[in-house]
Amino acid sequence: MPYDGIEKYNNDANHLPDPDNGVNLNTSDIYHFPFNEGYNIIFEAAVAGDNSTTPYETANQITDYVYKVMHYDDEAFLDRSYTASDLWIINHTNASGYYIGVCDEYATLSNAFNRALGIPSKQYYLNMTNSSGNRSAHEMAEIWDGQEWIHSDPTWNSFDNPDIYVSRNCSNMYFWNMKNADDSLDAGDPMGDGLLHFWLDFEREYLGMLDKYN
Repeated sequence: MPYDGIEKYNNDANHLPDPDNGVNLNTSDIYHFPFNEGYNIIFEAAVAGDNSTTPYETANQITDYVYKVMHYDDEAFLDRSYTASDLWIINHTNASGYYIGVCDEYATLSNAFNRALGIPSKQYYLNMTNSSGNRSAHEMAEIWDGQEWIHSDPTWNSFDNPDIYVSRNCSNMYFWNMKNADDSLDAGDPMGDGLLHFWLDFEREYLGMLDKYN
């Protein structure tokens, strides 16, 4: 699908205003589209959202699609200190042809596809008490459907279900909005390899405990 076909594909999604003045549609060192090498992101985004008719439906399909094409990296192939960019993800597969990553990469790929189709999206880092009573970290997303921010967690294949964490005995969840990824922010992280420090290479907006998740 050519770049100029994306707008028509997604019901003039480029006309869906971002309530945060465009920051949730930006490209960055983690989201690469629509130029040059990012064309593959647009193409696969169109495949992921095919035959959907609204941003809500498209994002729902993308959540499910990413869950199915990713393999959770139990073997720690990826250093947990880094979050892979969309291009790194689609260029690294396992022997079965699945993309490799953990929750960071699931959220990144999902958001890259949504943004490529004009759907504003956010990437959230959360720190929570898990069902074992230990503090743990997780990443998920929210998408803007034109009216409100909708929960999306491709790692758990869950969409518009913010209660899923409490239902799985997670609690005390604190959130950060991870914005404007820039591979040059962490001086100890080599630039240009498609891997960003999960914390230091992002602008972080602390959100605290969000009521709808707690």
